[in-house]
Amino acid sequence: MAPPVFPSLIGLAYPVKRAPMWKTLHQEAVSGQDNPIPLWSFPRWVYELTYNVLRSDTVNLEWQALAAFFNQVQGSALVFRFADPDHGAAANQNFGTGDGITTSFPLRRTMTGAGGIVFTEPVFAPTAITNIAIAGTPIGAYTLGTQGMITLPPRPTARR
Repeated sequence: MAPPVFPSLIGLAYPVKRAPMWKTLHQEAVSGQDNPIPLWSFPRWVYELTYNVLRSDTVNLEWQALAAFFNQVQGSALVFRFADPDHGAAANQNFGTGDGITTSFPLRRTMTGAGGIVFTEPVFAPTAITNIAIAGTPIGAYTLGTQGMITLPPRPTARR
C-alpha cells in the first residue's frame, strides 16, 4: 500500500521551502583529520510549509484535515508523500534502457545544473504519473509497483 498523500489545502503560501538532508558520520582521526562517511545513498527532502489561512468552522475544515493527517501518520513516525507542484515534477526523464529481457525499471529523477553538475535519485513513491514513453512514443500499458518500480508488459528492446 502506498503512503498517504499530504492534503492539498487552500492558503498554502508559495514558494514552499525545501532542502535536501543527508546523514553523515564524522570520524576524527588521531591527527585531527575529519573522515566523513555518508550513511545514506540519497537525500531525504525536508519541507517547510507556511499557510496564510487555515479555517476551522462547520463548513471549512482545513485545520481539521491537517490535524487528522498529522495524527494519521503519527507525527514523524510514518512516511507520506507530498505533491510539490514547484519541485516534484519530473519530465522527460530516462529511467531505463531496454535489453529485450528486462520489464521492470526503477523510476528516477535526474537534476542538472550549471557546469555539468548532475545528480540522479530514485523516486520511490510518486504522487502521479501522466505519461511514459518508449523511444518518445507514449505507451498506455504499464504498472506502477512498490518502491517506484515501473513494469512494462511487453519486453522493451534496446534502442539507440
